[in-house]
Amino acid sequence: SSPGGSGSANPPVVSTVYAYVGTPPAQRQLSSLVWRLGPTHFLEEVLPVSSVSTVYELGPNYVGSFQAVYIPCKDSKSEGVSPSPIALVPEEKVSFGLYALSVSSLTVARIRKVYNKLDSKAIAKQLAVSSHENATPVKLLHNSAGHLNGPARTIGAALIGYLS
Repeated sequence: SSPGGSGSANPPVVSTVYAYVGTPPAQRQLSSLVWRLGPTHFLEEVLPVSSVSTVYELGPNYVGSFQAVYIPCKDSKSEGVSPSPIALVPEEKVSFGLYALSVSSLTVARIRKVYNKLDSKAIAKQLAVSSHENATPVKLLHNSAGHLNGPARTIGAALIGYLS
């Protein structure tokens, strides 16, 4: 039996996925354009049209993981009746969510201590610095879906650039 008690002779395969929301570092250039990103969610399934409409109605200030969404009733007969919350997306299908309000300023070395070696190495590789680097501040947008049930979750997103 292996450490951790899985009993499998083959350890689980760890895969790393890099995704860019915005401009990849190799294509960055000086520009007068200002690009702003609101709350961002990555889901593992396509939403039906009614759910897309509900997300639109929730608006750009919605902060949540779509697990207890109150859908306003448009029927005039049901005034005064409070709607029940529904799960718009199954929680295991929410990969991660990013909000500018949920941010920490760390270094790659601190990420290594707080999270793990693999995450710090992946972030250091993207920033082209040592995985033990302890001077360059890294803005870390936390994964709002990190507490949900389902497969292993990412720590969030390392912000390369400015957060204003």
